[in-house]
Amino acid sequence: MAEGRQVIANIERVSVLFLSKTTYAVVLSIVFGALMWSFPFLPRQLSATDGLTIGIPAFFLALMSNPRRYKPGFLKRSLAMAVPAGIIVATAVLAVQVYSVAAGGFSAGASRTASVVTLSLVALSVLAAVSRPVSALRMAIIAAMCLGLVLLMTVPILQEFFMLEWPPPELTIASFAAASVAILAVLALSQVHARRYPVDRPAKVTQNSVARP
Repeated sequence: MAEGRQVIANIERVSVLFLSKTTYAVVLSIVFGALMWSFPFLPRQLSATDGLTIGIPAFFLALMSNPRRYKPGFLKRSLAMAVPAGIIVATAVLAVQVYSVAAGGFSAGASRTASVVTLSLVALSVLAAVSRPVSALRMAIIAAMCLGLVLLMTVPILQEFFMLEWPPPELTIASFAAASVAILAVLALSQVHARRYPVDRPAKVTQNSVARP
């Protein structure tokens, strides 16, 4: 019973990460296709952001103990968090690209890097939201992913491989501003989601409770 609860609860937690990514990828594809703008990321850049914000942390989150009771409505709860979070991420990236086009004078590499920074920061806030309740191990995972983002943006060999070009100050400020607003929106969303779908107190599994019909 304990193993079953762990699997179900962790799948629900991890599914929010993947569904939010699906949401913002679809929204960005539709919007940028309709505007006939270049997609704001290179494939290798998306691989890096996906690894830091979804792939690597999801691997560890899926293996953690989780004694929460099963409650019906798995898909509804996941979508209620993932879809708005994905829209928030997409809106932040779109805002940076609109500023880049409106201001002009920025290279394609600088615009892409600004989008990478914005996407990564907001997606990490989604990771932090789904990692609640916070524990030392979960905090360590989030901190490690933040460190990975710092290394990605500062180590020359990684910058060269992922074709990252640190944007000019004004575009950097716009990127952090868009990310900050989006992070606040994700935090507000997580609070609303927690109140709407409260988590029951974890059940303690004993041998007698397992044997009871």
